[in-house]
Amino acid sequence: MMKEKSQRVTKSQLHSIVKDVVSQTMGTQTASRQPQPDYVRDLGLDGPQAKRAFDNEPGFVFGAVVRGLAASGGNAGIARGVADHFGMASSVKALAAGDTTAGGILVQGDLANEVIELLRPMTSVRRIQPRSVKVARGTKEFPKLTSSATAAYVGENEDIASSEPAFGSVVMTAKKLACLVPVSNELISFTDSVDAEREIRDDMIETISQTEDSTLLRSNGTSNKPKGLRYWANASNITATNGTSATNIEDDFKDMLEDLEGNNVKLTRPHWIMASRSKNHLINLRDANGNLIYPEIRNTTPTVHGIPVVVSNNVPTNLGGGGNETEIYLADGNEVYLGEVEGIEVAVSTEASYLVNGSLVSAFSRDQTLLRVILHHDLAVRHDVGIAVKTGVTWGA
Repeated sequence: MMKEKSQRVTKSQLHSIVKDVVSQTMGTQTASRQPQPDYVRDLGLDGPQAKRAFDNEPGFVFGAVVRGLAASGGNAGIARGVADHFGMASSVKALAAGDTTAGGILVQGDLANEVIELLRPMTSVRRIQPRSVKVARGTKEFPKLTSSATAAYVGENEDIASSEPAFGSVVMTAKKLACLVPVSNELISFTDSVDAEREIRDDMIETISQTEDSTLLRSNGTSNKPKGLRYWANASNITATNGTSATNIEDDFKDMLEDLEGNNVKLTRPHWIMASRSKNHLINLRDANGNLIYPEIRNTTPTVHGIPVVVSNNVPTNLGGGGNETEIYLADGNEVYLGEVEGIEVAVSTEASYLVNGSLVSAFSRDQTLLRVILHHDLAVRHDVGIAVKTGVTWGA
């Protein structure tokens, strides 16, 4: 018996396979169908490379599912079948069952969590270890303590004055973060390689992380965005820098620590957040005897006064009238809530257009497939005195 050989399949042939499958199963829900075994093989997902990547690379299956969706022209059944090949079919659901032109899937469960974990080292707000809260599509409200009960010494046979703690609430409303990632159709059609999955995964995470980080740091909460740490801080904790000398810088750090500790913030998970320019200035700062003032900031995990330093170039360095100012933040992750709606929505299109530097570009004319990724989340704080900000900082400018 002649052994059948695996052949390389072009993107147009992949579309043809999907069309045949759909035409044979009219009247059924396409999302519930599994792709033909050849489809997984033709995408190069059944070889030893894919197995190693599945075992060792978080987010690999997410990239494979997205490539399956893109290569099939948006067929949710194909995407779910790719997930099923790796034992994760339940993590992929169709957004529009039975509509093969919708081109959308909902990735949830372990697959979505892997993407979130990959975002953590890339976004400064996630790195301060905020409290994670699951938010349904809509609004979530939960109580917070605004003042405690009181205690007092009393004499014998005297009445004990009663007191009650006071409560407020924290309200979170899911905000939609949408990003478009153009992908070359040649990349989508690659076979016998895991490079396509890696590149798709990495491009999507990079695009999401940059937008999320800048928003959760400094958004003022308008234009359908979450309010960032900078604008959650209590007004009394937002103060101008003392200056650029070593003494001034030490006073800045002292002021920010007092802003939190003086308001009884316990500093459970405190973190400094600053631009790389600020961190690099501290690396070389020396006293009158030539000794490094902050040698610990040179460590693999940099710290100042024992508190971890998170570096993000989404903290701008072009603020102020002179265009050379930046900000330093001190935030306790225990006081910050990051609420997320479970799941990541992914849709594909080969005909849509997208903006590049203000100009409209056609995916069709560039032979690209557009991947649209949507996440929902919001940021809130328990106590606004858990964040301190120094403004007008020009260290190293």
